[in-house]
Amino acid sequence: MWCGCSCSSVFIGGEGKRLLQRRVPSELTRSGRFFSGFSLLIFVLIAGLVTLGFWQLARLEEKKALITAVAERFDAPPVMLSDFPVSDPAPLYQHVVVDGVAVGAPIKLAAKYHVNQHGNEWLQLVALENKRYVLVNLGWFPEHLMMAAMPKNTRLRARGNVVPWAKEPAFFLPQNQIEKDQFYWPVQPDIAMRLERSALPMADDYVQLSSCPFKAPLCDGKQWPLPVAYQPNLRNDHLEYALTWLGLAMVAFFSWVMWLFVQPRTSSADKPY
Repeated sequence: MWCGCSCSSVFIGGEGKRLLQRRVPSELTRSGRFFSGFSLLIFVLIAGLVTLGFWQLARLEEKKALITAVAERFDAPPVMLSDFPVSDPAPLYQHVVVDGVAVGAPIKLAAKYHVNQHGNEWLQLVALENKRYVLVNLGWFPEHLMMAAMPKNTRLRARGNVVPWAKEPAFFLPQNQIEKDQFYWPVQPDIAMRLERSALPMADDYVQLSSCPFKAPLCDGKQWPLPVAYQPNLRNDHLEYALTWLGLAMVAFFSWVMWLFVQPRTSSADKPY
Protein backbone atom coordinates (compact mmCIF):
# COMPACT_ATOMS: atom_id res chain seq x y z
CA MET A 1 0.00 0.00 0.00
CA TRP A 2 2.79 2.26 0.88
CA CYS A 3 4.59 1.44 -2.34
CA GLY A 4 1.53 2.11 -4.50
CA CYS A 5 0.87 5.40 -2.89
CA SER A 6 4.48 6.29 -3.32
CA CYS A 7 4.50 5.38 -7.03
CA SER A 8 1.23 7.17 -7.60
CA SER A 9 2.60 10.24 -5.88
CA VAL A 10 5.71 10.06 -8.02
CA PHE A 11 3.62 9.69 -11.19
CA ILE A 12 1.32 12.56 -10.31
CA GLY A 13 4.28 14.66 -9.32
CA GLY A 14 6.06 13.96 -12.61
CA GLU A 15 2.93 14.73 -14.67
CA GLY A 16 2.38 17.95 -12.74
CA LYS A 17 5.93 18.97 -13.36
CA ARG A 18 5.51 18.41 -17.08
CA LEU A 19 2.29 20.41 -17.09
CA LEU A 20 3.97 23.24 -15.24
CA GLN A 21 6.88 23.26 -17.65
CA ARG A 22 4.54 23.57 -20.63
CA ARG A 23 4.40 27.29 -21.24
CA VAL A 24 2.05 29.17 -23.44
CA PRO A 25 4.18 30.75 -26.20
CA SER A 26 4.83 34.40 -25.30
CA GLU A 27 5.37 35.43 -28.92
CA LEU A 28 2.39 36.84 -30.75
CA THR A 29 1.44 35.58 -34.16
CA ARG A 30 2.45 37.71 -37.15
CA SER A 31 -1.09 39.00 -37.52
CA GLY A 32 -1.27 39.76 -33.83
CA ARG A 33 2.01 41.63 -33.98
CA PHE A 34 0.86 43.74 -36.91
CA PHE A 35 -2.18 44.96 -35.00
CA SER A 36 -0.42 45.28 -31.65
CA GLY A 37 0.03 48.48 -29.68
CA PHE A 38 3.76 48.37 -30.34
CA SER A 39 3.14 48.49 -34.09
CA LEU A 40 0.82 51.45 -33.63
CA LEU A 41 3.52 53.22 -31.66
CA ILE A 42 6.06 52.55 -34.43
CA PHE A 43 3.65 53.87 -37.10
CA VAL A 44 3.17 57.10 -35.14
CA LEU A 45 6.94 57.43 -34.66
CA ILE A 46 7.67 56.90 -38.38
CA ALA A 47 4.96 59.39 -39.39
CA GLY A 48 6.43 61.98 -37.05
CA LEU A 49 9.98 61.45 -38.33
CA VAL A 50 8.91 61.65 -41.98
CA THR A 51 6.95 64.83 -41.26
CA LEU A 52 10.02 66.39 -39.64
CA GLY A 53 12.15 65.36 -42.61
CA PHE A 54 9.88 66.99 -45.19
CA TRP A 55 9.51 70.07 -42.97
CA GLN A 56 13.29 70.45 -42.99
CA LEU A 57 13.28 70.15 -46.80
CA ALA A 58 10.79 73.03 -46.93
CA ARG A 59 13.00 75.03 -44.56
CA LEU A 60 15.93 74.28 -46.89
CA GLU A 61 14.23 76.14 -49.73
CA GLU A 62 13.21 79.00 -47.45
CA LYS A 63 16.80 79.36 -46.21
CA LYS A 64 18.13 79.38 -49.78
CA ALA A 65 15.75 82.22 -50.63
CA LEU A 66 16.80 84.10 -47.48
CA ILE A 67 20.52 83.72 -48.26
CA THR A 68 19.92 84.98 -51.80
CA ALA A 69 18.00 88.00 -50.51
CA VAL A 70 20.69 88.78 -47.93
CA ALA A 71 23.44 88.60 -50.57
CA GLU A 72 21.49 90.99 -52.79
CA ARG A 73 20.96 93.49 -49.94
CA PHE A 74 24.58 93.22 -48.80
CA ASP A 75 26.07 93.96 -52.23
CA ALA A 76 23.36 96.31 -53.52
CA PRO A 77 24.10 99.99 -54.15
CA PRO A 78 23.91 101.80 -50.80
CA VAL A 79 20.74 103.59 -49.78
CA MET A 80 20.37 106.36 -47.23
CA LEU A 81 19.63 104.89 -43.81
CA SER A 82 17.56 107.97 -43.02
CA ASP A 83 15.11 106.95 -45.77
CA PHE A 84 13.77 104.11 -43.61
CA PRO A 85 10.89 104.94 -41.26
CA VAL A 86 12.00 105.68 -37.73
CA SER A 87 9.38 103.30 -36.34
CA ASP A 88 10.80 100.28 -38.22
CA PRO A 89 14.29 98.76 -37.96
CA ALA A 90 16.28 98.74 -41.17
CA PRO A 91 16.56 95.36 -42.96
CA LEU A 92 19.47 93.32 -41.70
CA TYR A 93 22.55 93.33 -43.95
CA GLN A 94 21.21 96.25 -45.98
CA HIS A 95 23.98 98.29 -47.64
CA VAL A 96 23.42 101.84 -46.37
CA VAL A 97 24.93 105.30 -46.10
CA VAL A 98 25.08 106.74 -42.59
CA ASP A 99 24.98 110.53 -42.61
CA GLY A 100 24.50 112.18 -39.25
CA VAL A 101 25.94 113.87 -36.19
CA ALA A 102 27.97 112.12 -33.49
CA VAL A 103 26.27 112.08 -30.09
CA GLY A 104 28.10 111.50 -26.81
CA ALA A 105 31.41 109.77 -26.15
CA PRO A 106 32.47 106.69 -28.13
CA ILE A 107 32.40 103.19 -26.66
CA LYS A 108 35.53 101.05 -26.81
CA LEU A 109 35.38 97.37 -27.72
CA ALA A 110 38.58 96.16 -26.08
CA ALA A 111 41.05 93.47 -27.05
CA LYS A 112 40.52 93.33 -30.79
CA TYR A 113 43.50 92.07 -32.79
CA HIS A 114 44.25 93.11 -36.35
CA VAL A 115 47.31 92.51 -38.53
CA ASN A 116 49.06 91.03 -35.48
CA GLN A 117 48.57 94.21 -33.50
CA HIS A 118 46.65 94.81 -30.33
CA GLY A 119 43.96 97.43 -30.60
CA ASN A 120 40.33 98.31 -30.14
CA GLU A 121 37.21 98.89 -32.15
CA TRP A 122 35.24 102.02 -31.38
CA LEU A 123 31.47 102.46 -31.46
CA GLN A 124 29.77 105.80 -31.88
CA LEU A 125 26.13 106.81 -31.51
CA VAL A 126 25.00 108.88 -34.49
CA ALA A 127 21.80 110.93 -34.87
CA LEU A 128 20.39 111.02 -38.40
CA GLU A 129 18.37 113.85 -39.87
CA ASN A 130 15.08 112.00 -39.37
CA LYS A 131 15.77 111.63 -35.62
CA ARG A 132 16.84 108.03 -36.06
CA TYR A 133 19.71 106.89 -33.85
CA VAL A 134 22.23 104.37 -35.05
CA LEU A 135 25.29 102.85 -33.41
CA VAL A 136 28.15 102.60 -35.88
CA ASN A 137 31.34 100.61 -35.64
CA LEU A 138 33.91 103.23 -36.69
CA GLY A 139 36.63 100.64 -37.26
CA TRP A 140 39.82 99.41 -35.64
CA PHE A 141 42.43 101.62 -33.98
CA PRO A 142 45.82 100.60 -32.55
CA GLU A 143 46.07 100.48 -28.78
CA HIS A 144 48.06 103.71 -28.52
CA LEU A 145 45.33 105.70 -30.26
CA MET A 146 42.57 106.59 -27.80
CA MET A 147 39.42 108.28 -28.99
CA ALA A 148 37.86 111.04 -26.92
CA ALA A 149 34.44 112.58 -27.24
CA MET A 150 34.09 114.25 -30.60
CA PRO A 151 33.46 117.96 -30.81
CA LYS A 152 29.80 118.89 -30.75
CA ASN A 153 28.00 118.57 -34.10
CA THR A 154 30.80 116.47 -35.61
CA ARG A 155 29.35 115.09 -38.83
CA LEU A 156 30.02 111.52 -39.93
CA ARG A 157 29.25 110.11 -43.35
CA ALA A 158 30.24 106.61 -44.46
CA ARG A 159 28.99 103.43 -46.07
CA GLY A 160 28.29 100.24 -44.18
CA ASN A 161 25.90 97.37 -43.58
CA VAL A 162 23.20 96.93 -40.98
CA VAL A 163 24.32 93.89 -38.99
CA PRO A 164 22.81 91.91 -36.09
CA TRP A 165 23.67 92.82 -32.54
CA ALA A 166 26.13 90.45 -30.91
CA LYS A 167 24.73 87.63 -28.82
CA GLU A 168 25.82 87.06 -25.24
CA PRO A 169 29.21 85.30 -25.45
CA ALA A 170 29.83 81.88 -23.96
CA PHE A 171 30.73 81.62 -20.28
CA PHE A 172 34.45 81.09 -20.95
CA LEU A 173 34.72 84.33 -22.98
CA PRO A 174 35.03 87.77 -21.33
CA GLN A 175 31.74 89.41 -20.42
CA ASN A 176 30.95 93.09 -20.72
CA GLN A 177 31.54 94.96 -17.46
CA ILE A 178 29.12 97.86 -17.65
CA GLU A 179 30.02 99.32 -14.25
CA LYS A 180 33.67 99.62 -15.38
CA ASP A 181 32.74 100.79 -18.88
CA GLN A 182 34.61 97.75 -20.25
CA PHE A 183 33.01 96.28 -23.36
CA TYR A 184 34.07 93.37 -25.52
CA TRP A 185 30.90 92.67 -27.51
CA PRO A 186 28.11 94.95 -28.81
CA VAL A 187 25.37 93.15 -26.87
CA GLN A 188 22.21 95.21 -27.21
CA PRO A 189 21.02 95.20 -23.55
CA ASP A 190 24.50 96.14 -22.33
CA ILE A 191 24.82 98.96 -24.86
CA ALA A 192 21.36 100.20 -23.88
CA MET A 193 22.40 100.41 -20.21
CA ARG A 194 25.61 102.22 -21.14
CA LEU A 195 23.73 104.81 -23.21
CA GLU A 196 21.07 105.20 -20.54
CA ARG A 197 23.74 106.01 -17.96
CA SER A 198 24.93 108.79 -20.25
CA ALA A 199 21.35 110.04 -20.74
CA LEU A 200 21.49 109.04 -24.41
CA PRO A 201 18.78 107.33 -26.44
CA MET A 202 19.11 103.71 -27.53
CA ALA A 203 20.21 103.06 -31.09
CA ASP A 204 17.65 101.69 -33.53
CA ASP A 205 20.27 99.92 -35.65
CA TYR A 206 23.83 98.67 -35.51
CA VAL A 207 25.94 99.42 -38.60
CA GLN A 208 29.36 98.04 -39.44
CA LEU A 209 31.09 100.70 -41.52
CA SER A 210 33.05 99.67 -44.60
CA SER A 211 34.52 103.12 -45.27
CA CYS A 212 36.14 105.73 -43.07
CA PRO A 213 33.73 108.31 -41.62
CA PHE A 214 36.41 110.97 -41.07
CA LYS A 215 37.98 113.47 -43.40
CA ALA A 216 41.64 113.48 -44.47
CA PRO A 217 44.32 113.27 -43.28
CA LEU A 218 42.99 110.73 -40.78
CA CYS A 219 41.30 108.78 -43.57
CA ASP A 220 43.91 109.08 -46.29
CA GLY A 221 44.17 105.31 -46.74
CA LYS A 222 47.34 105.05 -44.67
CA GLN A 223 46.08 106.02 -41.22
CA TRP A 224 43.28 104.87 -38.97
CA PRO A 225 40.66 103.62 -38.50
CA LEU A 226 40.74 100.40 -40.48
CA PRO A 227 37.24 99.27 -41.47
CA VAL A 228 36.33 95.92 -39.95
CA ALA A 229 35.35 93.49 -42.67
CA TYR A 230 32.03 91.78 -42.17
CA GLN A 231 30.41 88.96 -44.11
CA PRO A 232 27.02 87.44 -43.29
CA ASN A 233 27.33 83.90 -42.02
CA LEU A 234 23.99 82.23 -42.63
CA ARG A 235 24.38 78.48 -42.42
CA ASN A 236 22.02 76.20 -44.27
CA ASP A 237 22.14 72.79 -42.57
CA HIS A 238 18.52 71.85 -43.26
CA LEU A 239 19.45 69.18 -45.82
CA GLU A 240 21.53 67.37 -43.19
CA TYR A 241 18.67 67.69 -40.71
CA ALA A 242 16.20 66.30 -43.27
CA LEU A 243 18.43 63.31 -44.06
CA THR A 244 18.83 62.64 -40.35
CA TRP A 245 15.07 62.55 -39.68
CA LEU A 246 14.31 60.47 -42.79
CA GLY A 247 17.18 58.13 -41.97
CA LEU A 248 15.80 57.57 -38.48
CA ALA A 249 12.39 56.84 -40.02
CA MET A 250 13.97 54.15 -42.24
CA VAL A 251 15.77 52.61 -39.28
CA ALA A 252 12.53 52.49 -37.31
CA PHE A 253 10.67 50.92 -40.26
CA PHE A 254 13.21 48.16 -40.96
CA SER A 255 13.53 47.43 -37.24
CA TRP A 256 9.77 46.97 -37.10
CA VAL A 257 9.85 44.68 -40.17
CA MET A 258 12.50 42.50 -38.55
CA TRP A 259 10.46 42.34 -35.35
CA LEU A 260 7.38 41.40 -37.39
CA PHE A 261 8.84 38.61 -39.54
CA VAL A 262 11.82 37.23 -37.66
CA GLN A 263 10.71 34.81 -34.94
CA PRO A 264 12.98 34.66 -31.90
CA ARG A 265 14.66 31.33 -31.23
CA THR A 266 12.73 29.26 -28.70
CA SER A 267 14.76 28.05 -25.75
CA SER A 268 14.73 24.40 -24.61
CA ALA A 269 12.77 25.37 -21.51
CA ASP A 270 9.89 26.59 -23.69
CA LYS A 271 9.67 23.35 -25.75
CA PRO A 272 6.87 20.95 -24.68
CA TYR A 273 7.84 17.43 -23.69
